[in-house]
Amino acid sequence: SLARPLSIAAQEALAAGERLRLRHLLTLAVLIGALAIAATLGLSIGAVSVPFDEVWRIVWNHLTQAGATAASAGADSIIWEIRFPRVILGGLVGAGLSVLGVAVQALVRNPLADPYTLGVESGASAGAVGVIYYAGVLAVSTAGVAPVIGAFLGALGTIALVFALSRSNGRVSA
Repeated sequence: SLARPLSIAAQEALAAGERLRLRHLLTLAVLIGALAIAATLGLSIGAVSVPFDEVWRIVWNHLTQAGATAASAGADSIIWEIRFPRVILGGLVGAGLSVLGVAVQALVRNPLADPYTLGVESGASAGAVGVIYYAGVLAVSTAGVAPVIGAFLGALGTIALVFALSRSNGRVSA
């Protein structure tokens, strides 16, 4: 029998790892619950208040194609066509910003870094203003996504410039 019993230290390490895993799962469950509550509030509260149970009945019926609900057509339209896309987009934007924040912190190896640290925010502002200014000069409408694209390209250009300037001996200095 090649299997040997684990030492006490190894058993304690496994137990500590299991406790940490359970703590992470509990934290994740709490955060998912908070997200569900925030989404419910975002779908329910507005100029026209819709009860929580009716909100999720409407969403469930649209997602499962279950058919008509007892909800009014007005409440259905408000929830599914106006509020639901706004809540989903808000969640996606928040997730994107958090991922990009972590990426900036990892790039500069500083947990306190933010978009202002590298000038990314200023570059985005300059890109958006440039698009709006030149659209005015050329008498072109800036309706739609043109300023957003300008802001994205300005931020991207700024971060590329900062990293090009920070290269030393072929390596990027933090």
